Amino acid sequence: MIKSSVIRVLFFAIMLVLMVVSYLTYRNLNKYTEEVNGVRQSSNVIRAVEAVFSSVREAETGHRGYQLTRDTTYLEPYYNSIKILPGQLKQLDSLVMNSEKKSMYVDTLKQLITYQFTIINQILSNAQRSSLYMDQYESNLLARGKTNMSEIRRVASEINGEEENIFKERVSNETTFRNIAPIALLTYTIIALIGMTFLFSRVLDALNKQEIAEQKLKENIETLKKEVGAKEERGLLLREAETLAHMGSWRWYEKKDLLIWSEGLYEIWGLNDLEMKPSWSSFLGNIYRDDRKKVEDFLSRVKTEKEDSEVNYRIELDGKIKHVLMAAKPRKNSDGQSNDVLGTVIDITNQKLYERQL
Repeated sequence: MIKSSVIRVLFFAIMLVLMVVSYLTYRNLNKYTEEVNGVRQSSNVIRAVEAVFSSVREAETGHRGYQLTRDTTYLEPYYNSIKILPGQLKQLDSLVMNSEKKSMYVDTLKQLITYQFTIINQILSNAQRSSLYMDQYESNLLARGKTNMSEIRRVASEINGEEENIFKERVSNETTFRNIAPIALLTYTIIALIGMTFLFSRVLDALNKQEIAEQKLKENIETLKKEVGAKEERGLLLREAETLAHMGSWRWYEKKDLLIWSEGLYEIWGLNDLEMKPSWSSFLGNIYRDDRKKVEDFLSRVKTEKEDSEVNYRIELDGKIKHVLMAAKPRKNSDGQSNDVLGTVIDITNQKLYERQL
């Protein structure tokens, strides 16, 4: 039979291998997802650049048609480009915002397009004023527009060229990761099956041992029930004794600064143990004002001087005065470095009344 320590080592070894394979599989799938998103991103950038360049080219073609014919219908592509270009450029901006180099290219492209439309506006204004087919001023504007259009084409080509290189690289990486993913998943499955088979055999062995242990457990439970019943009986006797003697008990743990009350103490204080958590403030809250300092000095002395002591004092509850006797005894804690304080509180109101009557 394999020792339990060997089983634990094998179990943790299997889990470690599974975690490593899981991590590698996750990383591979994550990379695959990144590359797929990158391919989509590059494709969107290329299409966005082509859409922007197409709009500028439509505007250029439209204004040239108007120059030749003076027919305003040729200006429809120009006006349409003015409407859609801001949105196209905004989309292109959002697609390249994570790349400083591409953002610089797009900024240059926007400046060139703005300049191109300025030239077109000047040409159209001159054409509307002049009766000539084309004067020298208009010819100069056309030459500048042609040069600027070539620059727009060059910048757009550079953006697309760089993005196409990235696109090809990402497609290659995506193919690699896609091919690795099934192998990683198969490896993970095989290791998981081997590990589960081994652990299943160990579980069957453990079940056999459990049957033997259950019998012993039943015997122990019966013994424990008897012990618990005896403890409950002693606890009940203690609670009844506190009630009959009109007394309660408390304990203060120095190390934790924790205060515990018995049910009898809650009854003397007229409180519900579910309504209030024991604390020194609630313990001292109902003390008659003339006795408060005496009680505080008493508790301080017990805590600091570690000596047994007792004190008589009065508490005020719902306008009525009760007389109580508190005794306290310090007790060394199990760590040998801190002290607990055990205490009792006895309601001696009736005794005081008898004394007054005597």
